[in-house]
Amino acid sequence: MLASVQRRAFEPLSHLEMAVGSEAGNANGALLELTVSGMLDSETSMRFAAALHEHIRDGWKRILVHMPGVTYIGSAGITALLVTKKRLEQLQGEFGICDLTSQAESVLERSRLLDLLRCDPERFRAGC
Repeated sequence: MLASVQRRAFEPLSHLEMAVGSEAGNANGALLELTVSGMLDSETSMRFAAALHEHIRDGWKRILVHMPGVTYIGSAGITALLVTKKRLEQLQGEFGICDLTSQAESVLERSRLLDLLRCDPERFRAGC
């Protein structure tokens, strides 16, 4: 039986908005799903990375980031995603992104990181 979904809004960033939906209960082993929209630039990426790392410190080891409204992703945003993925892998966790805009997908494809970061949300939720 699935627990209810908790929603928590983050303090607004100048060009980035995040919303959290997660299964209630113990963070260990459960999946945290974030929805991100706006720009992942040098200004917002530090706050984005800090929020991700706070969730990891809170015990979340499976994080899926939905990016349906990300209109720009720069090198600092890519770095935040890669550092988070590496950290979770070190903790035997999982990290993935999905629902990318064409702009974000194009940037990640050109940097040859799309296949490393993108995942199928249904398979991710199933733990595959």
